[in-house]
Amino acid sequence: MSQCIESHPLKIQDQVNVLQCPTVVRFADLNQADNQWISNHFYLNKEIQQHIQVIQQCFQQSHGGGIFVIGAYGTGKSHFLAYLIQQIQFQQLIPSPQQVIYLSLLNYPSEQTLESIVNQVIGLESLNASRTENWQKYQQQHPQGILLVMDELSEFLRSKSSSQAFTEDIRFLQFMGEWGQSEAFWLLAAMQEQIEHTGDLELNLYRKIKDRFPIRLLLTANHFGDLLCHHLLQKKSGYDEAVSLLLTRWLPLYPQHQKEVAQLHQYYPLHPLTIRLMEEVRDSFSQTRGMVEFVMVQMLGDEAREIPSFQQRHWGEILSPDFIVDHFKDLFELQPDFLPLSQKLFPFYREHFATLFPNTERQKLAKRLLKLLVLFYISPCRDTLTVQDACYCLLVSVSQLQPEKNHQIIASIFEQLHQQGRYIEKHGNGYRLNLKQDIGAQFEKQLAHHITDLPTNKRILFEESLEGLTQKDFALLQLPCQQWQSYQVHWHFHPRQLTLCLGNAPWPENTHLKLRIALPWQPFEKSAAKGVFDHPSYFILQPATLHFDDDLKQLVALQRMQQHPLSQALAQRVKSQLTHQRQLFIAQLQNAYLQAKLYHQSGQQIQHTTGQLDRFETFIEQVGVTLFRHCFPGFERFAPSHGPLPQAAYVELMHLAQEQDILQYQSSSYLGLIREAYWLPMGLIQRQGKCYKVTPQLGNHQLVKRLQPLLERDPSPKVIHEDLAQPILGLLEDQINLLLIFLLLQGELEITRLKQSYRSLFETLPNLLQYDQVCLSYGLNSTEAEHLKKLLLASELKTPKQWTSLTQKQSITSLQEFAKSHLDTLRKAREQLQQLVSVPAMARGLQQVIEQWKPLLQDVQPFEAWQQFIYEVGVLEDFIEADIEAMALAEFCSRHFNESKRYLHLLSNLHPFMENRHDLPEQWHLLLSDEWQQSFANWQHWLKNFSQFYQEYQTQYQEAHDQWWSTLDITFLQWQPPEIAELQQLNLSKRLESIRELQQQSQQWLCQQCSDLSYQPCCKCGFDFCHVEKFTTIQQQCLQQIERVEIEIKRFFAQTQI
Repeated sequence: MSQCIESHPLKIQDQVNVLQCPTVVRFADLNQADNQWISNHFYLNKEIQQHIQVIQQCFQQSHGGGIFVIGAYGTGKSHFLAYLIQQIQFQQLIPSPQQVIYLSLLNYPSEQTLESIVNQVIGLESLNASRTENWQKYQQQHPQGILLVMDELSEFLRSKSSSQAFTEDIRFLQFMGEWGQSEAFWLLAAMQEQIEHTGDLELNLYRKIKDRFPIRLLLTANHFGDLLCHHLLQKKSGYDEAVSLLLTRWLPLYPQHQKEVAQLHQYYPLHPLTIRLMEEVRDSFSQTRGMVEFVMVQMLGDEAREIPSFQQRHWGEILSPDFIVDHFKDLFELQPDFLPLSQKLFPFYREHFATLFPNTERQKLAKRLLKLLVLFYISPCRDTLTVQDACYCLLVSVSQLQPEKNHQIIASIFEQLHQQGRYIEKHGNGYRLNLKQDIGAQFEKQLAHHITDLPTNKRILFEESLEGLTQKDFALLQLPCQQWQSYQVHWHFHPRQLTLCLGNAPWPENTHLKLRIALPWQPFEKSAAKGVFDHPSYFILQPATLHFDDDLKQLVALQRMQQHPLSQALAQRVKSQLTHQRQLFIAQLQNAYLQAKLYHQSGQQIQHTTGQLDRFETFIEQVGVTLFRHCFPGFERFAPSHGPLPQAAYVELMHLAQEQDILQYQSSSYLGLIREAYWLPMGLIQRQGKCYKVTPQLGNHQLVKRLQPLLERDPSPKVIHEDLAQPILGLLEDQINLLLIFLLLQGELEITRLKQSYRSLFETLPNLLQYDQVCLSYGLNSTEAEHLKKLLLASELKTPKQWTSLTQKQSITSLQEFAKSHLDTLRKAREQLQQLVSVPAMARGLQQVIEQWKPLLQDVQPFEAWQQFIYEVGVLEDFIEADIEAMALAEFCSRHFNESKRYLHLLSNLHPFMENRHDLPEQWHLLLSDEWQQSFANWQHWLKNFSQFYQEYQTQYQEAHDQWWSTLDITFLQWQPPEIAELQQLNLSKRLESIRELQQQSQQWLCQQCSDLSYQPCCKCGFDFCHVEKFTTIQQQCLQQIERVEIEIKRFFAQTQI
């Protein structure tokens, strides 16, 4: 059930129905044939039962009396009287029959006296005797007694045109009361109020009436509550559980109304306040539309009045008091008391609700609150509607977790109605309608006057609209209009200068990035954006165009109104409306800048997304970073991960560089910071475990290549700073300084002041900008450089066009890379030779060349490695010649290694076959010699001779093989023993089995075709130029066994008995 209610699948009609019955009971209904419904639909609660007991006691007396039934409109007086009449007629209340006379005074004109009406009804008009005689005669005609029931007595008395007529009718009431005290006459009259409230009643008459009518039965709203709870609302199974679930949601929200909310368990879907307020305002609307009619129409619906059925709504919705206004909406334009509502209040809000509350949900809630204000305005018992009461009336439950939010929403709507609407005023801690003093009309009149007086120059109006705003309202107002100011923007931990202006002031002349933030009413013109300076640092932030609409006119007009003397109420209204219009204007400004586009002064658009505008610093940071990324797209590739360095960092770096290797592990904070935050992001060094190494091919580094053209002219550090700080790199001062110092420490360049190096002046002058010149340094002497060039040419490596320290180091690094792959080839050739030969002559030659290359690959500086290499090599020309021979041998070994291994394998397996030959070739003994292992030439010659020899051998072997097998007698393989040999008497079974096995073995050794001799010197059959030993042996054994079998058979048949 809980899940169903939360998801609202139930309709109200699924849990409760409304009993359909007539909403108005008249005495005329007693005359109808089918009038049983009068009793069937009357609910006897405890209060009614007590009233009936009182009436029964009166009827049991010998004399009669007067009884007033008093109750407000809609309490069921007419139904109660009709029920009593019907029960008396059915003899349910008293056993003896009485003469029952009933009449509704609503059917008689006020000019007619009460006495004439009564006489007319009971038939005393034709009698001319005195009043007492006439009544005596009529009483004698009905000895059982007479009951006169009158309805609508108070309405009849109030309608009297004069006090004399009123007094006359009161005197007749007095007469009937006195008559009942002595005769069996009972008068039962229904009134909406006490008799003393019906007119100007004299004190003596009031006392007499009070004495003659001592019994006054009061009908309260409790009767209707019981009728609604136990009779009209027909509750189904599950109703109590479903309502209990609703109460668990509502009770925590309204702790101060616990008792009233609990009543929902009886009245749901009606709100208890709906019943109470309906009682309070019903007299103001209609005498015929009571609570029963309200419940029936609202729950079942009325198509003629365009009222939908409330039963069709979802379970959980409630028939709140605001429905009362909708129920009686057709009467607002008819009744004079409601004309201010129908002619002022309702038309105004019908026209302006959509403007005041664009949000649909808030608009619905505001309409309901306005209806509550109307109810409180009409009710004689209420005056001011508080926020708490409004929440309870509507059972607002926007938030279950934070009930205070419900009050905040209602309070904000009330305040908006009060400040921006009309006819609603704040009174105490609540709100009420005031249809007499209309501050809203005065406000709108003066506002319209000020709007008419506004100048036509939109620029002036826009500038006026900015006057009331502060930096807190709009962050960009921190910038003064039409003035350029410098601000710092932090990008990758370093501040950069950005010059800003709000407006269209002329472009300044400086090297910083300049951003003109245009105003939303200044259209962007490409021609106007072009500055006089052809520089990539001029930019324009152009917001979306802001048009001067009615809201902005109201803003300016309100600002002007505020400067004039106003009443306190009107000044408060202006202040509230001005705050609202400023908020709208601020939202428009923010939206315009959120849609802003960024342009270069040439008109090129730059991709940019404007972030939040709540903080000026954040906004400037976002725009500034976009501009810096556009101007310096190459910077982030080398961006540092730390802020600016102090001068002490440079001093410590140079001290450590003089004492030890700065790329090794050090605990110095500044050195570690420089390596990790600057050199490593710039790509000058790489990590190597806990230490670092210089990036290979440093000469190809983008920053080093950018420096090379500058260094050819021996520039000053200032020139280098200016060049590298320009687009597209935009390097920082610390980055450029550390780049130059790194190259200085690598020996690539020198930084001097008056011909003194930075290495010696850094303690007193750590700032590079104080030095005169940056020039390249040269590392090798002429002889070493010439040797380097020769080896590069011999190794077929590229030689630089210009020999500098940097290109020399780069060339040595290239040679080192070449030497690594070169040595891998030589080492592989050496290992292959060691597998082939037993004489190490050729392998020793390769090992010598390998050892000569090794000094170049030492883990030292490139210049030091080269100098050590030249020293170890000695004569470079001899080394180059030996290296060429070694590479030729290595390449030959790589190509013929597998072939040589195959030849040696064949050679070792040829011995058994060659020994059986009488015609050995002459080169056979030369091939067996180890002379080929002594030199590269001998090896080549040996491979050629063996190839020729083995080709001839293959031809000879195959011919001998095929000839031997072709002449061999193999008929023994087809021999089959005669059948008689199978006889047991011959005892040849074992011998025959042996023959068969030998035949099978011979089949296995029988060669059909000579095998491939590429990797073996003989056929798999084992032919050795003479015979196949295995086959021959088996053949001889088999022939011997066959011969023995034939002898045994002949011997058997030679016996005499056979």
